[in-house]
Amino acid sequence: MALPATYRAYQYENYGPIEEELKIHSDLLHPALTSQQVRIKVHSAAVNPIDYSLAEEWGPAFTGKTPSAENPFNIGLDGAGEVVEVGSDVKRLKWAMRST
Repeated sequence: MALPATYRAYQYENYGPIEEELKIHSDLLHPALTSQQVRIKVHSAAVNPIDYSLAEEWGPAFTGKTPSAENPFNIGLDGAGEVVEVGSDVKRLKWAMRST
């Protein structure tokens, strides 16, 4: 199965009120996988209280990093989908496996 050239994600470039900072981007290019990574085609995703708390106020203490226009942060840690690509060293997950 060929992947689309781009994907969508909610991202933020600054810490602050989520309703002001969170934007959807529909033209993001897939980054190359490392040998130990997998790519999941997400069918369902959730944004939970911890996600917007990290974006609004707790982020610097937890990540030690700051989002920017050049390196925006994605929001959301929960999702369900299927494996569509695996790195060369991945042994336990295979293409088309379902993931939660």
